[in-house]
Amino acid sequence: MALTVDEIATHALSLEDPVERQVYLAAACGDDHSLRKRVDSLLAALESVDDASFLASGLFAPHDKASAPDSSGAGAGSGSDRRRVDDSSGRFELRSKHAVGGLGEVWVAWDRQLGREVALKQMRGEWAGNFNAAARFRREAEITGFLEHPGVVPIYALGQQDDRRPFYAMQFIRGRTLQQVVEEKLNRRLPSPTPSSHDRSPHWYDTDSLRKLLDHFVDVCQTIDYAHSKQVVHRDLKPANIMLGSYGQTLVVDWGLAKWLDPSARPSDSPGTEKEIDQQLEATLSLDHQHDSSVDETRQGTTLGTPRYMSPEQAAGKIDQIGTAADVYCLGATLYFILTGQAPHSGEADLQSTFDRIIEGRFDPPLKIRSQIPKALQAIILKAMATPMPQRYATAGALAEDVQKYLADQPVSVFVDPPIERTLRWARNHRALTAALAVGLLLTFVGTVSGLLVRQEMNRRAMEAARIDAERERKIKFQEQTRRLEAVAASGAAIQRGDAALAESRYADAAALFSVAIDRMENQDALADERQSLIVRRDRMERLGRFHALQRDGEDLVHLSRSTEAAVLLQASLGELGFWDSDTWWEDLPDDDLTALQRDRLRWHVYRILTNLNSLYVTRMAVAMGSDPGGGSPSMLKLIRSYLSSNVGKREARAASELTKRIQTFRRSEAARWLGSIASFRLSGGKRVEPAELGPPRNPADGQQLAIFSLIASVDANYRSWFDNYGTTFMAATDGDPADRAIDVALESLRRVSDNAPDDCWIRLPTAQAYYLKAQRAEAGGDFDTALEYYELARAEYGRCIAIRPDAAFVVADRSTVALRQAVLMRDHPRSDAILHRRAKELLRTSFRDASRAQRLEPNLHWVYWHVGATAAELGQIDTAIEAFFQAVEIGLDLQDTMDGPLVRLDDLRGRAQAIRFAYQGADRIESLTGPDPAAARRASLIASLEYSRGNLDPARVWSAKAIELNADNSRGYQIAGWCALQDQDWETARQHFANAIRLSPDDAVSLIGAARVVEHVESQAPSPAGHPENSDRWYRAAVDAAVSARHRSTAWFGLAKHQLRRGSLDKAYSAIESARTLDPACDVARFIDLSRDQARRLLLRSRETREESEKQALLDQIKALKEFVDQIASMPIASVNQIVDSATDRPPSSLPLLGGDFELPLETYWQIEAAEPSVDAGRQVLGGSLPLAITSDAADSDNACLLIRRAVPSRATGNWRLVQTVPATTAQDYRLSVMVQTIDADRPIAQLVVRHAGKELSRLELSGERGVWTRRTSEFSVPRVESSIEPLEICIEVTDPKLGSVRIDDIELSITN
Repeated sequence: MALTVDEIATHALSLEDPVERQVYLAAACGDDHSLRKRVDSLLAALESVDDASFLASGLFAPHDKASAPDSSGAGAGSGSDRRRVDDSSGRFELRSKHAVGGLGEVWVAWDRQLGREVALKQMRGEWAGNFNAAARFRREAEITGFLEHPGVVPIYALGQQDDRRPFYAMQFIRGRTLQQVVEEKLNRRLPSPTPSSHDRSPHWYDTDSLRKLLDHFVDVCQTIDYAHSKQVVHRDLKPANIMLGSYGQTLVVDWGLAKWLDPSARPSDSPGTEKEIDQQLEATLSLDHQHDSSVDETRQGTTLGTPRYMSPEQAAGKIDQIGTAADVYCLGATLYFILTGQAPHSGEADLQSTFDRIIEGRFDPPLKIRSQIPKALQAIILKAMATPMPQRYATAGALAEDVQKYLADQPVSVFVDPPIERTLRWARNHRALTAALAVGLLLTFVGTVSGLLVRQEMNRRAMEAARIDAERERKIKFQEQTRRLEAVAASGAAIQRGDAALAESRYADAAALFSVAIDRMENQDALADERQSLIVRRDRMERLGRFHALQRDGEDLVHLSRSTEAAVLLQASLGELGFWDSDTWWEDLPDDDLTALQRDRLRWHVYRILTNLNSLYVTRMAVAMGSDPGGGSPSMLKLIRSYLSSNVGKREARAASELTKRIQTFRRSEAARWLGSIASFRLSGGKRVEPAELGPPRNPADGQQLAIFSLIASVDANYRSWFDNYGTTFMAATDGDPADRAIDVALESLRRVSDNAPDDCWIRLPTAQAYYLKAQRAEAGGDFDTALEYYELARAEYGRCIAIRPDAAFVVADRSTVALRQAVLMRDHPRSDAILHRRAKELLRTSFRDASRAQRLEPNLHWVYWHVGATAAELGQIDTAIEAFFQAVEIGLDLQDTMDGPLVRLDDLRGRAQAIRFAYQGADRIESLTGPDPAAARRASLIASLEYSRGNLDPARVWSAKAIELNADNSRGYQIAGWCALQDQDWETARQHFANAIRLSPDDAVSLIGAARVVEHVESQAPSPAGHPENSDRWYRAAVDAAVSARHRSTAWFGLAKHQLRRGSLDKAYSAIESARTLDPACDVARFIDLSRDQARRLLLRSRETREESEKQALLDQIKALKEFVDQIASMPIASVNQIVDSATDRPPSSLPLLGGDFELPLETYWQIEAAEPSVDAGRQVLGGSLPLAITSDAADSDNACLLIRRAVPSRATGNWRLVQTVPATTAQDYRLSVMVQTIDADRPIAQLVVRHAGKELSRLELSGERGVWTRRTSEFSVPRVESSIEPLEICIEVTDPKLGSVRIDDIELSITN
């Protein structure tokens, strides 16, 4: 069968020698000129891509060119060359084409799975569909990957592209071929050899170079010996297929002609049999010497390998005889090349002549070409290249052993040294006997001569030993350098990825990546300084990462009305930034690594936390003074009574006053102004600011708080009396319903700040809530169309929130409620038609989908089950609804003692109210039942659970008793009855109910905690009886094991901690508290400080009463231990007013928060740009004109940018302009104004910096300086004393038409003078 054009071209490209290639083409094409023309055309097209050696410049990068891609056609990893390999995994990204050969092409690729650079070799597109070429390609990858040896390039992956072209990825190694190294050492580039091309130049290797090359050759022999042990023969060994890596590696490559000696050793999942692949290779790479066309005859004439290094059996085409002996012959030919600089078999006029020389064993001995070659090495070569296979070395390892013996100055197996050489070697290896003989022969002349020879040899050996030691030291240094380079590369990659995470504000990820880099730099002295600097950066990133995590969780808890826990996390988040230790916190944040925009966002995050904490502590003050902890706004009567008769709430008021001060010293806030006046009123009876006096919100955080106050006022009439008439300063008064107006004011407040916070979920969320309340009020008023409109608006706003925070379960759950209410309205309204009914069904499914998604996001939070149950009830899924409501009650039952008192019963809004309506369906029938009825008992226990969760104890008692009456085995009925008795302090009844509940449901954590509380009471009344503490511990530990909710498990751990504290086991108490905090990081541990202090007071009283010195000392030791325990607890995050109050100081901030004074942000971010009074220019007025202001990064004094004042168009006049910013300042203080100025070419002052207070000018500073040099200009001024402690200052940059001049301004600062 005639060979195809592809097959002929494939083999022709594998022949490096031009003569061999021409001979092959002439034989393959014969007299078929058309075939020869097509083959030449294909070869020309392929070679035009890259006519360099495919192996030498493709798979391995030159050591002196690093990994830089070819600058010609391959590209540099940009443009269209950067693409993904078309495999299904998408694991490799091609970055740059490195080289192209006849059959394949090598790319520098990126392994996305392992994050490293690899070399990826794939078949060229021209060979797609050529099975023979693919077989050769796969065979090479298969064998290379099978051989796991340091001398074989490791294969990382083998795959097939969509067009069935195979590819494989391997290690990308930099180095040169053995052929290139030998040619360089011998200072010549070898032409195609001829029989007479013997180089008798005296230039040869020095000793070190020869030993290094022979060491590499030994490595090659050991690699081939390993391959033979795995039943693989290479069949194409030559210097061009041996790579010497830049870091000492020796690798045997190009296993494309390799074969398996034993097919059974081949991996079982490899495609095709050994025989089939051999046939494919032979069909592609063979040529019959007589040009026979039959398949069988062609196979008989096969020649596989490179002729100049080919063994006789390969040259004879005896494929079945080619085995390990052929590789041994090729190794000998390779050693021949190393020593002589040329191949053993020179090219003849035709290929057959070369084959004849090989078969007959005719080649020049090495010493004929290079006289410097040691005879022992020539003997090794002749042994390895013996024509009869049995006369060669039995294994490649035996060949390596002889070379190693030569290097070790030992006799080799194939050469007998002359007597004198044997004598010298014997002397070197038998020093003691030689020394004794030398002493005996000293009396003779021969002895003297021998002694001199021995001494000479000893000196040589000493020099050799010194050389070996030096070489060993060099290798050690090289290894250290290699490790350092690896550390630099690995750490550099981690730092680069960390910087990318930092740029995306993923601070925790950046910290983790920096930690990886720090670990890689360990024990590298040269990188010590860089490592220490990176540790500092990592620590800052960790602090920022923890800050944002705590802030996110804390703000979520604020939304869920878990005020105490929210305060814990929010105060802890500020602690991560060192906030409490700074009076100028906006300047002292750990923001050294952040961009100007990131620094600005961080400041406003802190500001929003302060506004939330301020609201939380005023709310806690109100709850402590007069609110119902179960919910509802403060009772005015209770507040007045508390104000007149006690100090209740003053601690919270002091905290709120300090928070208000910190807020107002950064940026003015109407919400803080109102809350601060309430706190001040509680402390000193000062004047409370009325809501009607408040202006519009001043920033997004302010707008959020004011909107929330208005929304609460819209649903709670008592709260509305506190926040009545807000909005009168910026909205026209109306005669409508006050609740509607409160919602409208909330929406207007949010609209005024939304442009400055387009991606702020906390602005979108109250907007959605406001629309929902509008819809409910319209529905209650019978306005069907308006209700539907606002429901749609609410769902759209919730959708925007979800887009910003897709992991926020409460947002998804709230959207579920909106869809549910809208669906019920559409379904039940008299105007509903078929279209609305269909839409209602869609919305019900949407509601259930959102509720289920919220449950998946937060399966351990109770409120998601209110939404699931409410939607399931409307869909008619009764059992699902009941179970969801039970789950909501059990998980959400708050068993901890907190001061949290939500001003609105949020659970009622989230579905509990609907759950109660659902549970009471058929309640009249249940009340009339007397006999056992488990189903009715289940419904009665649900009603009891729901009423208890709302704090309605009377109906909870009635319905729990009814549940027990209808089913004596109803554990939930006993559970609720027990907690009702516990609230009534009927301890024995509670104990009995909890015992029954636990008997029926041993894993009921709520009942277990209740039983423990009963025992606690018994302990407090009679602590002496033995067994009680252990008994309560048993209940609490059982609750820890049984609880599903992390909050309930945390409660159980707290119970254990209290008992350990009471028993004096402080270490165990602290361990239990740590366990509670691990489960619920937001839990408030402040109660243990109060418990410890009470315990210490009791011990102190006992110490004063006792007269025994030993007992008194023991009590004092316990008090000391309690103090240390309190210090440990105080170091934990706690919702403590002490942390806030203790951070207070009478000193005013040392600098003022002038934002944008470094001009790193867009100018309009903080500077209000205004056209000033018209200027007069040459007798005519100019108003406005082009703005002569711009932010520029050229020649800034610090950071990256400054303000440039000049005409935008030199020939066009401009008007006068003003840049205005208002900053808060402490009254009755002296300040210094400082600015950096650089005059470029102005011949007169064109800008002035002015400070005003209440319209009065305090300072005016001309902004002019030395030409081309940054100059600091300063002025000092005083803020007058007024009634308010904090007053706004107007900072104004007044600009006149600069005409042809220009000036740069940077770093405006305001600070208190010393």
